[in-house]
Amino acid sequence: MNKKILLLIISLATAIFIGVAVALFSGKKKTYLSALPKGAAALARVEVMEFLEEADLSQHDKEQLLERWLGTNDVQHLGLDFGHPVYAFSSRSGNFGFLAAVSDADDLDALCQRWHNSSLISDVVRQRGLSWAVVKQQWLMAFDGKKALVMGPAVGAAQDQLRTEMARLMTQKPKESGMEDSLFVTLNRYEDEAIAIITPEWLPEDARQLLKHLDAATSENALLALKLAPDENELTVEAEILPKSSAAKVTLKAIEESLRPIKGELFDYTHEGAVASISLNMQGKNLLEALRSVRAVRTALVGLNLVFDIDHIISSIDGDIVVEEMNPDVSLMKMNVSMLGDVNLLAHLGSTDFLGRAGTWGNSLVGVKQLSPSDFSLSFTGDPLYFGVNDEIFYFSGRQGLKREGKTFLPRHAAEIRGERFFANFKASVLFRQLGLASILPSAFDQVEQVRLEMEQPNRWELTLEAPEGIHLTRLLLVGE
Repeated sequence: MNKKILLLIISLATAIFIGVAVALFSGKKKTYLSALPKGAAALARVEVMEFLEEADLSQHDKEQLLERWLGTNDVQHLGLDFGHPVYAFSSRSGNFGFLAAVSDADDLDALCQRWHNSSLISDVVRQRGLSWAVVKQQWLMAFDGKKALVMGPAVGAAQDQLRTEMARLMTQKPKESGMEDSLFVTLNRYEDEAIAIITPEWLPEDARQLLKHLDAATSENALLALKLAPDENELTVEAEILPKSSAAKVTLKAIEESLRPIKGELFDYTHEGAVASISLNMQGKNLLEALRSVRAVRTALVGLNLVFDIDHIISSIDGDIVVEEMNPDVSLMKMNVSMLGDVNLLAHLGSTDFLGRAGTWGNSLVGVKQLSPSDFSLSFTGDPLYFGVNDEIFYFSGRQGLKREGKTFLPRHAAEIRGERFFANFKASVLFRQLGLASILPSAFDQVEQVRLEMEQPNRWELTLEAPEGIHLTRLLLVGE
């Protein structure tokens, strides 16, 4: 997992939460949508009441949410109409924006006056038929009797330029808006309560590099859909790649054929102390081809083949593969040779013919010792590493032998994992610390125990934050304690 990607997901979720908080409890024709900009890089929609229903928030929770974000729980006089969705977007100019329908401009003006008395916004001024205010010095708000638009952040001269842009958006005709853009058209195909459509160009560069491998790094080739699905003790972000070009479709089809459904053949051998694990199912020849495509891995394989038949071993794999990280101070994403003792690797084999060459393994620099007909130790620096075969399962570990554990996360959730094409589970506190997020995430994330990343199809991924049973994670994030 990438730090910028996780920050992007968190930022998008935060934007949705703000949209929910600004948009509670409030029919109007959809004339307010004419303020959507053309050429947006990202567009999100929140069906406020449906989202809160799905999140299972009580009436008391909703009132607390209003009080926390708006400083009032007077649901009858907010001035905002939530019979219609709230939209969030990233404009062509690079600014973020939020758009909601207005039910009563006078009520919204009165609400703004209360905010002004609390020093949250500037005084409301009227100019050319629009009401204007500055929110927390960096966000500009404009509203009339139909719509309210908030954009930013911007200060100084940038805020003056933003005012001009917002005045144009607030007064443009529907045909001049983004209502016919591909992002808006795609968004309307979904009925999810919280959904965003994103162009690949909007993502961080390293995320786009990942999409390049799928031929999906440009909006001509693909779009991305992000959905937020709340549950009692879980919060899931579903990411879907929407291929447009034939190249992207062919690449995704090839991945589907290579990454087969996980069978759960190895779960009973996984270890209780693992802080991270990755599971998949592949044929060895496809795995070897994928590994060789990464220059650093290709170089490592060349070196390992001088010691033992690593290419032959990998080619013999046919079934489930599990990689576990045991050391909370080591990241699977930043591994090097000296850290191999903290990794457990398990793979189901289709053949054990490579054992016939065991007597030739090792060289003057790296010693390979045969401990049994199918168990070996590898010594080159520090403590020895162990590998071997047991019941058609290949293992590589910092400890000798293969034992059934059966107490870990994977066996307990085997029914959910079987059939997925990729599954990763991380201990949340360790992952957040390794990514440098522990100090910047909201305190509600302290309740998250596990982070799961799973793929059922190559174009559909799910990132799930899981808290203990009885902890309402969405409520914590929206309302707090």
